[in-house]
Amino acid sequence: NLSQKGIVVFMATVITGSVHLWVSAFQQHSPILAKSRTRASVSYPLYFSQRCPTTTNLSLGQSMSMDVSHTAPSTLEPYRIHISEALDSLRRDRHRIVHSLRPTDLTLAHASVSFESTYTRLWSRTDWERHCSPSVRRYTRHLLCWNLSSTARRVFPAVCVQALWAAAVTTGVRAFLPALLVGSGTYVGAASILLGPTVFLLTLRANASLTRMLAVRAAWGKTVLHARTAAGLLTTYLLPLDPRGGIAALRCLCALGWSMKARQRSEDDGDVLGALLSEDEASWVVGRPKRDVALLGRVREIVARAAAMEGGIDFTPHGLLETALQDLDGCVGACESLYASPTPPTYTRHTSRVLTTWLALLPFALVGIFSPLAVVLVCMVASYVLIGIDEIGVEIEYPFPFMPMQQLSTVVMDDVIAQLEGAVFMPPLP
Repeated sequence: NLSQKGIVVFMATVITGSVHLWVSAFQQHSPILAKSRTRASVSYPLYFSQRCPTTTNLSLGQSMSMDVSHTAPSTLEPYRIHISEALDSLRRDRHRIVHSLRPTDLTLAHASVSFESTYTRLWSRTDWERHCSPSVRRYTRHLLCWNLSSTARRVFPAVCVQALWAAAVTTGVRAFLPALLVGSGTYVGAASILLGPTVFLLTLRANASLTRMLAVRAAWGKTVLHARTAAGLLTTYLLPLDPRGGIAALRCLCALGWSMKARQRSEDDGDVLGALLSEDEASWVVGRPKRDVALLGRVREIVARAAAMEGGIDFTPHGLLETALQDLDGCVGACESLYASPTPPTYTRHTSRVLTTWLALLPFALVGIFSPLAVVLVCMVASYVLIGIDEIGVEIEYPFPFMPMQQLSTVVMDDVIAQLEGAVFMPPLP
């Protein structure tokens, strides 16, 4: 029995060793596995030397391959000087974008910007204190600034048309159709019955438009959050393994907000991409149909390379990075869906037809009750209120022209840079 057990153990050892040798030989001669091993030796733009030739003699635009096929260090200490240099370069590029390339939001719908508190910028504590001031002070301020209202400017032509129509109806009925003055009470009752459904249609439309606007704002808020999360994961897990790949990925995240803004506002973000990315990367991204999606694809490719190398990113942080990138993809897709799909136009047309019909019949109901001047004034007030609600619904249904995308894009970029700064200047543990 002992001899039989020894023979079994000996045969198992021989078989195991043979399988191990066979697998090693296959790995050495397999082109697929050889390619996967060498994927870690990649070439990224040398952001470390851009306008900072203090630690290296390579010129701007050059690339340098970094062989990280061995187990990379788990801290930034070996590359701290180079990463600090890349951080300084990124700060200068940020200053150039904010103060030279995009000092103002040129595509903002300035006609929608109110003199008072506005949704076209990010609010501060001062804005909230002014907005939540006591009711008497707030109402007084709103009434005094009525002539500066953006909604009033857009509604004013329609109100003038309604006033002219009311004056024409009042004059014509009193001159040529005096019989209509007898049953004015019946006309008022009919107008009151039709008012309820009209206001209900306007309310539903305004609520649907408000939901769309809040969805766009929520998507941009999640973009800021997920970009900050992705940047933190990149600086923690990817940067120590592949500094050049990490810096390239962080720069792509910095450009993400500007590319989203450009696609939603029909802008050209080529100058911003040229400032943040290398020439080859910028040319590739500009050539893609969806530049924001291309930027996320570039980050995903860099992360996949780092995960494939020996001693690369572990499964758990790799999954977290993929989740963050997937969330960013979801934000881009949400904005894309809202941009391409409006509130059903049939509902908008029906609401407009019901509203204009009611306003057209309103002077006939009032002509036998009020004086001509009073009829005109009542019709003007009614048209201002109802058309104003409809105009607000139309405006916020398409919120992209007046969303604070300039500030949000800057926030995305600043949060990414802040994550890199935190990794560079984080003190060691005591």
